[in-house]
Amino acid sequence: MYTKWSIFLILLFFSPSIWAQPFNTAKADEYIERINSFQRGIGSVAIYKNNKVIYARDFGHQLVGEDQQAPHLYHIGSITKMFTAVLIYQLVDEGKLKLDDRVASYFPELNIPNLFMIKISDLLSHTSGLDDYTCYEDDFYWLRESQSEQAIQENITQQGTPHFGLKKKNFFFSNTGYYLLARIVEHKRQMSYDEAVKKYIIKKIHLENTYTASDVLPYPVQSYQLFDQWEAMDEISFENTNGVNDLISSVDDLAQFNQALFSNKLISKSSLASMKPVPYKEKYGRGMMYYLYNKKNFVGHTGGTFGSFSLLYYSEEEKLTLVYAINGAAFSHYQLFDALLAILYAKKYTLPQFDTIPVTDEQLQHYVGSYHNPQLDLTIEFVIKKNKLFLKPSGCNRYALLDAVGENTFRSPEGTVTYSFIPQNNQVTVQQLKANFILNKVDPKK
Repeated sequence: MYTKWSIFLILLFFSPSIWAQPFNTAKADEYIERINSFQRGIGSVAIYKNNKVIYARDFGHQLVGEDQQAPHLYHIGSITKMFTAVLIYQLVDEGKLKLDDRVASYFPELNIPNLFMIKISDLLSHTSGLDDYTCYEDDFYWLRESQSEQAIQENITQQGTPHFGLKKKNFFFSNTGYYLLARIVEHKRQMSYDEAVKKYIIKKIHLENTYTASDVLPYPVQSYQLFDQWEAMDEISFENTNGVNDLISSVDDLAQFNQALFSNKLISKSSLASMKPVPYKEKYGRGMMYYLYNKKNFVGHTGGTFGSFSLLYYSEEEKLTLVYAINGAAFSHYQLFDALLAILYAKKYTLPQFDTIPVTDEQLQHYVGSYHNPQLDLTIEFVIKKNKLFLKPSGCNRYALLDAVGENTFRSPEGTVTYSFIPQNNQVTVQQLKANFILNKVDPKK
């Protein structure tokens, strides 16, 4: 007959929800060292189990003279939205606002269709229908220059609610929504967003290496892009993105923020439950994303600016936190995340490939121009910058560096999309996973 103790031991050792295997640091080091040896990335990665570090690695900082900085600081992009969501839920916990409050009541000056129907919860969940104010007339880089609040609000008004769905709420990742949430925080707290996030999060849980856009930093926090060598990038003017993607932090501080959030030191249990996406039903909750790996549920957020990329994910079931921050990426940071998960759970993964061939500027000229597929209503453009070929997708998207991997053949750094040019036919074949399609050059004479 089993005793209660023996049953407990069986559950302890055989339950699939218990993560017990040691982390294979050698495999993780091998993966990151491959990035490092090819000089393809700059960043930091860390994994925490029960709030204790089980793996941490910095890489590539010597390439740009940052190896003596401690700790390494990064623009965390849209992980800032988690902080903003927490500030909103703190106001909910204090009874100072409700998720059902209408957004229009806070912004009577905004003449936007459907705004009177939009709730604060819609802003949190990216289902408001609002567009993305960080883009202006398909110009992804307009916020490199500091803009007035009036100019930003005029752009928000002009964009309107193109993604609004009356019968069904449509998901569209809207920076505009979180810009408005940050302004609501300012209105309710009667202080700037920077002051609010410092008082109610940064100082409250003693984040020693987290900064706002208005702070004086201990050293410059820069992003880089790889040409023949790593070069500093012009970043966004972060004072225009308060509450959207402006915060600066370290991987250890992000893990500490995550620990405080999930131990209810920042918001109530009910508010935390509301923030989280519903597994298998929602990809995005109200300030958190959902990621499924091999039937393992993770919640958190990712972030990106012009040249930085960040990720913070947490498994409540296994008390497991994965975080990285990267300020120079000529590799797939998403594949790095999947590889770390594969190493954690002893699954298969592949090492990154960086085999490239030299290409002259004269050769690259054959590929320059716009290409179009009318059936897909897709237009992409190829340009040359500093002897490198870049892809410019249609719409408001950043330029992406392409690696030359064969004659007339280029690949995205993440290795998932290949572009095979046929110069004599003025065509390019795009291969993505199992899908292939051809685009024709719009004006072959150019």
